[in-house]
Amino acid sequence: MTDLAYFVPRDDDLPPAGYRRFAADQQRLNLAWLIEPRLDTEGLACLINNPIARSIGAHFDVLTRDALKKLPLEFMKYWRQIDDGDLAITEGWPPHYLQIMQRRARAWQREQQIVSESGNVIRIDFRKRA
Repeated sequence: MTDLAYFVPRDDDLPPAGYRRFAADQQRLNLAWLIEPRLDTEGLACLINNPIARSIGAHFDVLTRDALKKLPLEFMKYWRQIDDGDLAITEGWPPHYLQIMQRRARAWQREQQIVSESGNVIRIDFRKRA
């Protein structure tokens, strides 16, 4: 088996020979999305042979899974508490991954709170904050 990562969208799909699975659950994808901006433009294909996907697949834990069920900025509070700069899961991540994660978390949460935009008026649903 090579050291490639392969995203499998359904349990009944088998990865090609020499590839391994990247579990397809929402929380792992949320974490990958926070770190890997290429998901926005290249889609899931960017996770193939990707060190970010490889580390998430190898080191993802239950506490992180639970934290990723919250709003992105709430998750970032949890992440800043546990990330001492030497987590195994962050091996192979970009050098400034915390800044990338924080920026993407803010953008996603803001986007989710916007109900409508009309000219220079933006209606926000503040209930989505909790």
